[in-house]
Amino acid sequence: MRIYGGTSVEGYYMNITGHIKSEVGAAADEYILNVDTDEYVEYLFDRFSLQPILKDEKRKVSLERLKRWRDISEDFYTQAGRVEVEQFKIGYPILVNDKTVEVFGLDWGLAFSAHDWTLDQSGGHIFAMVDKTTTSVQDEIKLIDRVISNKNILIEDKNPQLKETIKRIVEDRKKKVSEDFEDFEKLVKEIDIPLEVIKKDAIKEISFGVKPEIKSLVPPKANPKEKYVLDRQKVLTIAEIVDNVAKNFEAAPKSYNNFEEERLRDIILSSLNSVFSGRATAETFRNRGKTDIYLNIEKGCILVIECKWWNGKGTLDEAVDQLFRYLTWRENYGVIILFSKNKGFSNVLDTVASTLKNNQSYSSGFQVTSQSNFMSNHTFPDDSEKIVEVHTLAYNLYSGSANSTNLQ
Repeated sequence: MRIYGGTSVEGYYMNITGHIKSEVGAAADEYILNVDTDEYVEYLFDRFSLQPILKDEKRKVSLERLKRWRDISEDFYTQAGRVEVEQFKIGYPILVNDKTVEVFGLDWGLAFSAHDWTLDQSGGHIFAMVDKTTTSVQDEIKLIDRVISNKNILIEDKNPQLKETIKRIVEDRKKKVSEDFEDFEKLVKEIDIPLEVIKKDAIKEISFGVKPEIKSLVPPKANPKEKYVLDRQKVLTIAEIVDNVAKNFEAAPKSYNNFEEERLRDIILSSLNSVFSGRATAETFRNRGKTDIYLNIEKGCILVIECKWWNGKGTLDEAVDQLFRYLTWRENYGVIILFSKNKGFSNVLDTVASTLKNNQSYSSGFQVTSQSNFMSNHTFPDDSEKIVEVHTLAYNLYSGSANSTNLQ
């Protein structure tokens, strides 16, 4: 391709600002609100900035002798026709990158009508045809050096300005989106009727199948810090997996009621990992402590699970308290698993139900979802408007052995 004509370097940087404004303006509001500003700016800068042209110092300038046919125009002294001329082909070595073609497509700021220059992208050369004289070769190489230097100076001057422009565009859009969200939330509160607020999928729900593949939602190199969350149906699916495992404990209580809490937890953990490809971990520091089990993905924890041997109502109050120490504000669900070796499991279940409803964090929505499983809504300790749905799963490991107790 020829390397002269078209838009100048200055013109490129002026025009590209409009393209960047359009791209940032077209991005979803939720994405703009949640993306890390510096990482997004860096991503846009990588895409739209130019890179200087560098001579490949490891290679020598090549020189090839060629014969070519040249058209001659008719004038008073010469008849029109074609004549054979002998020329030199200069190969000026350069380092090629993903911006080279774009940079060479920009005008060089000189009149190149007398210079037959082309870009060889695959071989990494500027090819120039000159007359077969020493002076012509020397002058052409000096000219290439000079115009490359001029173009590089412009690029190195404009790139920092472009980054500042991109940052200003992103920050302005982020500010506008934030203000719009605040105005919307204020409007919703002022309207004194029940409303269903519909939101776009800025926070993607994870679709769980067997060994799911979770893909990044962000453009390459941007890595915005978006959160993944579980929807309610997926929480119920996870609870069902736990329920199936724990019912195996109930089927052979003597085999399990001597186990420490950690051993029972590890069996459940193993079953979860068989489905979620090792994304369930144990005894992991989370927020303000170490949770028993949590399911995590690349960008953070999404479900916290606490396991306890039943030792009276204090066990459940402690489990709820621990759950909220490990949850962050963005999590909407938590799971508590209770193992009981008490005689009279029905009495244990009655105590579990009353303890949940009398817990200081309890809000509403208590349900018995199966014979020994419960669901209840609780307020987040630091935000009375934030509701967390807690699933409490209880299992009977009473075997009539000496290890059993009569605590309710």
